[in-house]
Parts: sequence; structure tokens; C-alpha cells
Amino acid sequence: MEKLIEAKTVNRGMPFWAWNGSLDEKVLREEIRTMKKMGLGGFFMHARVGLATAYLSDEWFKLVASCLDEAAEQGMQAWLYDEDRWPSGAAGGMVTVEKKYRIRFLSAVENSPQDDGDEKLLHVHFAIQLHEGKMAAYRRCDPGELRNGEKSIYFQVNIAPDDPWFNGQAYLDTLNPEAVERFIEVTHEKYRKNFAADFGGVIPGIFTDEPNFDGYPQIGHSFPWTDKLPELFEKKYGYDLISSLPELYYPLSQSTFSRVRHDYRELVTELFCEAFGKKCGQWCQENGLCFTGHLHCEDTLEMQTFAVGSAMRFYQYMQMPGIDLLTEHWMIFNTVKQCTSVAAQLGLERRLTETYGCTGWDFPLMGHKALGDWQLALGINFRCQHLAWYSMLGQAKRDYPATISGQSPWAENYSQLEEYFSRMITALDGGREIRDLLVIHPVESFWGRYTPGNTLPENTLLVQLTNELLALHLDFDFGDESIMAQYGSCADGKLQINAASYRAVLIPEVDHLRSATLTLLEKFADMGGRVFYMGHYPEYLDGVRSVTPEKVYRKFRHIFLSGLDQQLSPFCRRVSISEEGSEVSPALYLLKSDADGQKLFVCNTSVNFQNDQLNYPMIRERNLEFPRAVIRWRLPENCRYIYQLDPATGRFHTVHGVRFSDKTAEFPLPLVRFGSALFFAGVDVMDAVDEPLNVDPEAGSGCRTAKFETGTVNITMDEDNALLLDMPQLKIGEKDWLPEKNCLRWDMELRTMLDLPCRGGSMVQPWCRKKDSPGKSLPITLKYRFFCDELPVGICRLALEEPQNYTITLNGAALPPVSDGFWCDRAIETIKIPAGILQKGENILQLSTQFPGEGAGLENIFLLGDFGVCGNHLTAPVRQLPFGNWVGKGLPFYTGNLIYELSLPPDVEAVKITDWRGAALAYAVDDQEKFTLLAWPPFTIPVSGGKRLRIKVLNSRRNAFGPFFLENPWPSWTGPDQFVTFETDSRQLVPCGILSPPELLLRAEKS
Repeated sequence: MEKLIEAKTVNRGMPFWAWNGSLDEKVLREEIRTMKKMGLGGFFMHARVGLATAYLSDEWFKLVASCLDEAAEQGMQAWLYDEDRWPSGAAGGMVTVEKKYRIRFLSAVENSPQDDGDEKLLHVHFAIQLHEGKMAAYRRCDPGELRNGEKSIYFQVNIAPDDPWFNGQAYLDTLNPEAVERFIEVTHEKYRKNFAADFGGVIPGIFTDEPNFDGYPQIGHSFPWTDKLPELFEKKYGYDLISSLPELYYPLSQSTFSRVRHDYRELVTELFCEAFGKKCGQWCQENGLCFTGHLHCEDTLEMQTFAVGSAMRFYQYMQMPGIDLLTEHWMIFNTVKQCTSVAAQLGLERRLTETYGCTGWDFPLMGHKALGDWQLALGINFRCQHLAWYSMLGQAKRDYPATISGQSPWAENYSQLEEYFSRMITALDGGREIRDLLVIHPVESFWGRYTPGNTLPENTLLVQLTNELLALHLDFDFGDESIMAQYGSCADGKLQINAASYRAVLIPEVDHLRSATLTLLEKFADMGGRVFYMGHYPEYLDGVRSVTPEKVYRKFRHIFLSGLDQQLSPFCRRVSISEEGSEVSPALYLLKSDADGQKLFVCNTSVNFQNDQLNYPMIRERNLEFPRAVIRWRLPENCRYIYQLDPATGRFHTVHGVRFSDKTAEFPLPLVRFGSALFFAGVDVMDAVDEPLNVDPEAGSGCRTAKFETGTVNITMDEDNALLLDMPQLKIGEKDWLPEKNCLRWDMELRTMLDLPCRGGSMVQPWCRKKDSPGKSLPITLKYRFFCDELPVGICRLALEEPQNYTITLNGAALPPVSDGFWCDRAIETIKIPAGILQKGENILQLSTQFPGEGAGLENIFLLGDFGVCGNHLTAPVRQLPFGNWVGKGLPFYTGNLIYELSLPPDVEAVKITDWRGAALAYAVDDQEKFTLLAWPPFTIPVSGGKRLRIKVLNSRRNAFGPFFLENPWPSWTGPDQFVTFETDSRQLVPCGILSPPELLLRAEKS
């Protein structure tokens, strides 16, 4: 173990870099340098909505080459991405322009389907008998041969139609090896032709995004198909699939399990994994690249069943398997566990998360830490942040903000977060994860029970089981039955799956198991291994009813959810994190061993686990702390020296107060909100700092507390204030003015008038739109009204996109569309307003253009300057603020950072910020020039002896860019649709600033 842990580049975050405009080499290089300053280790070059440079063109590869050159110069990694947008497979439509490569899907209708013009590859009719919504009997027949009590159902297979999501083409038939080979030829081989020399160097690998077999975005109502499926099915299982199709659609009255459903799902999963996963993975292996990414719908048994079959089975073909964590509300432990279990079993050290997507502009930096921590505790060690935008032009700015790049006002402070994660991950690199419990993954049993719309309890029961095991600190891996069949064995009293070994096995309640699984578990039990099962024994083996499971299960031990701790702890407990005798259920841990000893990472999620895994409270609402928490750590006999890593310095500190009893080390670990710690236990003395970490700055200080005196304090802002102009009147040509309306609504209505598709995440990309004809357009004029109660101080500017496309007047005076800079993003250009044009009282701004013309569309406009804002009135500049929400104090649309300047009374030891809103805090005492970042709790500032304190609130762009018109200002998901959803007529702004007076910690009075 190194005495000093460096923040290695390979362990820094590497975001999706959204290539979403007309790309320019100079700008690309500048943005790479910005990412370097942010502490990021690289980037994924990701075609996104708004891309105007032709995908996979000569120009595209020229720009990629420039980025490789700049990345190498900066010591960064440049990862490839295999698609234009997502899901991966169509190559932006260049593959699926040939219909033989398009996805097929089987659908069922209960009436004779109309001829919709789509090409049908299969069309069969069945007569079925239903009893209380379940199928009692079915037979294949002609439509006119119904008997009493029977009803018709038709099954047909269609080729996917044209879809703007795929640039007017369709998704790939991912079950067809030839289609996948064509995708590799169009995409991967072109990268190899251009950059083979960089493979494995500055280009470590390639990301695949949400491949699936469901025909995304058609989720849940169709069944995957490929032309050879019936032939392959009969060859594998010995019976005809087409004659049994109704069993896919309807639950059976005589059984909850169907062999047809199981065998069908087993085969399509095998075809998908072999065709897409294996072919892409092998190509990467042969070409020195890491195949990484994540699957579509990996989060529940139901979602996996209809989209990918089994995520775990796919992961075995990836050099770095990964997951997708969307929003701050998801705590998808099972998704992570599926990924890290396969990785641990196959010896794959690196595991990726595409994380922070859909969180919105005002997601705080402590949320970045909190979400990264709990994933790290479950074994994820490579963060691919979602999303860093190349541009904010037009629709691009609504592509799942916030942007983790220079457009966010906290960007220059982000490096502290990267230093933290890089040191933690570097310290945890290498060694073997210790998990003694294997939980059989129940997805194959679920296949036989699932029919569309049939809500099954297994989804919730699996989440409940996972939550209970993790809350009890009984860590585990999942066992996929297919992978177990390939790699499972028993030796030395342990069940082995390749590189991983287990002392106990837990089988959730299932209806079905593979015979190979049952044989392996029986052998393990016969060797003295502990096998536990929940619920009843399965009735089906390899798809057919069998009495064998009942006999074998007699060798296993029945267990209830309430008995997990008592029965599993003797075999599976390595770590206890408790307070006053009870396990601290919100805490998670990761335990690893290597030749030098053991490593233990612990984090506090600050929230109790819940079965509704997609609806956890917001980060700022998670407040659980455990100041008296204690670690009990079962260690090898010779590990008697315990140290803790300081992630800020990379140095180890001696852990004080350790008590050893038998093979267990016990020591206190106060768990503050979102607290985390990494410990190393070894056999040798380390040259460590002999000062304890985890010291509560308030503990034992004997401080008195007092509130900072209310009133106003001086403030400074690092940007001009902004007035949002987003509600223009509009007239078409010389027609009458229409009433005020949000400009995004005008954009949609104008496009509807012209019979044009509205903008959105699924629009055809600019690079492949037809440009042979000028198209339809309308002459329009936009009129904005605002008022000056007091004329602004100094120069004001308009900030808008594509000013060259408009004729602009302000109070009748022409404003030449000459840019003198930009605001927030290069796409939002600024135009200086000459002195004397603004006037007291009403001001009228008009913009005329041809819509849609060559522009991206209608967007909000901003007036920038030194003024205050109340409604649409300019007021006196803001120089002082009281503590409270600054939105109602003259700064409703201000999105830069803001500094509060406080004079400190004598005897103050620390200042505690208890209630604030923004991205993060930073502070400087007295004459310190550099601010110290406070990105996560505790938000306590040491000021002993100081007389002046400056507290900077790092802000977000939420109150400038929205979304504004949702009833809930904090939607559970922030994506393109939320910005054009109008549930309310009034803007919903979010609070900003220090919302209540800080708390002063004063030295105790002398007695």
C-alpha cells in the first residue's frame, strides 16, 4: 500500500461530451482544456441532439483526430461512442436504411388488424377461451372457425417503420448477427481505419448505449422477433413456437408458469447476448479496446424481461460493464449489484456508471458526492457524468441538464470532487472484493410468469430482499444461472463462480430453476455448504414441471426475511456498522482484500431504504446522521494496524480508539450527513499522520451558539444581473398582434401551422435533414415589454442566440446584430445597447425574422446589466441582501455566483450554515484570496480569530433556463419534455442564497 495516494487520471470522472452543434476544432480543443481544469480525466465523444456536423463523415473523423491530439497533450483519455444519440445499433440510420437489418416485433391484437401498409412477416390467427381474464384453452385456426365461448386473437410480425428518433430510419434487429456485423462495419471499422494506432492508448475503449431487443422507444407492448426465430426455437426446444404464441400474451388459468414463455425469453436473451454483446465485445478485445456502456431497461425484472432478457448475461462480454443511474431519486441497488456481481466473478476490475442524468440544473455538488459514494460502496468505480454540452444552441440546452462543463457557474470548483473520487478509487484499486453470500438471481423464473400488464410481486420482493441484506450489512453478489452453469464449481467448502467464492447461498422464492443450478447447490450442500431458501420450492426445472426440486430442497434451510440477520450472520458477516446496538441501515460498505491487508470503504446515504426504488427523496431532504456509530470489522489474525485515508491530501491517518477482541476490530465512526471514510488494515506499521479524522468540529468544543444578527449584509456578484424575456407578443406578417405567450409555445405553434415536426429529443438530426428545398416559413415579429423604474448603471447588453437572423429594434432604435461576446455559452451572444436607448417607464424590444428559416428556433432572450429585477421591471442595483431567498430581492433570474460579506463578532470559533440553496458553498476568512470549497456537509467554517468572512454561494442556471411551468418546481425527472410542459401560467423559480442567518459557535465563557 502506497503511503501517499495520488489522484490518478484513470480514476477521475469522464463525462459524456455532447457533440450537439456545428463542431469547430478550436472550440473542441478549448473545451477539452476546460474539462482538464475541472479535474476530469477524459471524455466520451457522444453525438447528441442538435449535431450539425455530419456523423461519421470525413469532417467528423478530422475533428475526432484533433480531440485525440489535444487529449494526449493534456494527459487525458478520449473514449469513443458507437452511435448518433441512442440506443446503439442503427448508426444514425445508416445501417437500418436497409430494411433487412431493421428490428422486427411481434404484436397481438384481439380484432382483425387493419392493413396499415407495413410489411408483415407473419400473420396468424388463434381461437382462445378465457376464464376470469386467464386463458383456459387456445388453438390455431382460420378466422371464421370460432366456436361458442371462443374469441379471436391475431399475431403478426412487422418490420419497424420509419422513425425520427433514428433520423427517419429505424432501430436494429439486435437478435440478427448479420445486422450487428453491419453495424460494426459501419461504425467500429471506420474508427479502426482512422485511429487504430490510438486504440488502447489515448482511446481506451468504446461506449455502447442502451442496446436492446424491444424496439425502443416502443416499450412493453410488443415481443422481440427475428426472421430465424421459429427455426432456431424448434431446433433448440423441439416444439413449434408459432403454434404456442398465445401463451406469450395471456396468463394461463391452470398454471402461473409457462414453459413457452420461459423458453422464448431464454432464446431471445441468448440471441441478443450472442449477436450484439459477444460480437461487439470480441471486436473490441481483438482491437485492443475496452467495450463498455450499459443496457436499456436494466433496473427491474420486468423491464429486463421485455428489453434485454438478462442484463447479467450480457455483461460477461464487456471488458467494463456498466449501468445508468438517472435522477437523484433512483437508488437502484439491484441494478448496480447485477453489474458488480458479474464483474467480481469474471475478474473485471472496472465498472462504469453513467450518472447524474435528468437531475436538473440545481442538483447540488453534495448530490454528486452522495450518488457517487453509494455506487462506489456497491462496487462501481468509474463515473461517466451525464452530461457536458458542446453547445447550448436551441434544443441542445434542454438535453437533460445540468451541463457538467464550463456553462455551469461552479465548473471551476469541480476539481475538488474529482480529487476526492480519484483518491478513493485509487486507494481501492486492486485486490478482491469480499462477499460471502450468493443470491440466486430470479429473472429466469420471472420469464415463465410474466405476461404484458401482469403485475407480479417478484419486482418488489427482490428490492425488499436487497434492501434488507444491505441494511443489515450482509453484503452479497447475485448469481446468474447461465453464468453459474459456465463457471460454477465447489471446492474447499465454498461455492466458486470463476474468481469469486461464497460461504452461503440464498435462493429467493422462485417457480423455476435450471437443473445445472440445482445440481451445483446440492453438491455445495453435500460438502457442508449453507444453502438457504425463501418461500416454497420451485415446481419447474428447465422449463418443465418436476418433483426433483422438492427432494433436493430438503437439504437446504428455509429462511424468512425477518431471520436473515440471525441465520446468515454466522457465515456472512464481515462488517457491522451500528449505533446503540442496531445496524445503521442507511450505511453501505465495500470490503476488499489484497496481499497487504484489507480495505474498507463506508458511506452514509442519510436515508432509509425503501421498496419504491425510483422515488427516493431529494438529496437535500436526506438528513440522517449517526454521531455515535461504531464499526466492528472481522479481520485476519495478523491485521492489527488500522489507518484512514484523508482524500483531501492522499495521506493516511492513524485511527484512534481501536479495540481488538478475538478477530474483530472495533472503533467509533461518527457518520455525518453523506459522510464517508476509507480504512486500511494491515500487518505493518505505516508512516501515517497521528491525528484522527472524522472529528466533529462542534464536538467537545464547549461552544455557545448564537444566530448571526439579522439585517442586511454587503454582497458582490461575479456576473451581471439578468432579466428574462420569454413572453413575447407575436404577429405574422402584417396581421394583428397575438397575446403574450412563452416563446417555446410560440415555436411549437408556428411549427404546427407549417406542418413541421416540433423540436425535441427525438427530432431528425440537423446533419441528415434534407436541404434541397427552402421549405415553408412565416414572416414573424416578436414584441417584448419591460419597464425601467430606475435606469441601469453602466452598460447593458442583450443576450440571445443567432442574432444575425433577426432585425432588432429597441424603443424604435435599430440594434445592429453585432456580437461583442457571449453569456453562459458561446451560442448565447451578447449585443451592446448604446447609451440613451433605454428609457424610464415602458421599453419595447422587437425582433423580426423568417420562421423557421435557417435558425434553431425561438429561444428566450436576456437583458444583462447592473440593475435589480422585480417582475419585468428594472429597479435599483442590488448591493446588499438580507438572509433569505434572493429570488424575491431583486435577483429572480440571477444565475451567477454571489458573495456575502460578514463582519464577525469577537470570540467566534466557527460559523455554521444551516439553511441555504445553491450548488455549493465556499469561504474566505479575512484577506484570504482563494476561497475554500464546502461542497458537502458539514457546512461549518472555522474562523477562530477572524474578523471578516466572505461566503460564496455557487449557483446554478436553473432560474435562467428552467423548466419553469411545472406545478412542482423540482420534477422527478428533468428532460426535454419538462421544458415544454405547461401546467401553470406563472414561472416556478427555485430559492437561492443563504436562507436563514448563519449560526455562530462562540467560545465558552470563562467561569
